[in-house]
Amino acid sequence: MFLRLLVDTMMREKKRDYALYAVSLDHYYYVSKQSEEYRHMKEDPHNGHAGEDETSTVLAVAGEHVRMEHLDRNESHDDQGRTAHLAGTARCGFDWMGSYPNHYAGDGRFGTREKGEVLLDLLARRVAEIFRALRQDRAAETLKAEYFANAVHPPTRP
Repeated sequence: MFLRLLVDTMMREKKRDYALYAVSLDHYYYVSKQSEEYRHMKEDPHNGHAGEDETSTVLAVAGEHVRMEHLDRNESHDDQGRTAHLAGTARCGFDWMGSYPNHYAGDGRFGTREKGEVLLDLLARRVAEIFRALRQDRAAETLKAEYFANAVHPPTRP
């Protein structure tokens, strides 16, 4: 959200000879939900921080740094909902801790190197897809020109 607001502000503050884009890969969540291949591999219905997807990715990239034996079966990875009463109204600096006091929101025990390699391939394809869309975009330049033209000469209203 912050990045999007920053890009919006930067594009409107002064005329530039380029367009800025805020890109969200929606990393693991997007690609794992879109891929039929990966959906069949998934085992953990919770798929959050330090869960199956993130653990799998790290296993594929730097498996020697993952200590699977340290994952505790008795620690909860469920949302504890201690700030749920604020949902949709406000956030506080402790939302994450209130929801996930153990600091993970998934079960990393389901992570494997094979799943990580599939996820990394899906991510690479997603990045390529995003870059292709950005290279073909002509709307941002048109909208930027309209915005600054209207800022100098606001349209008249009847």
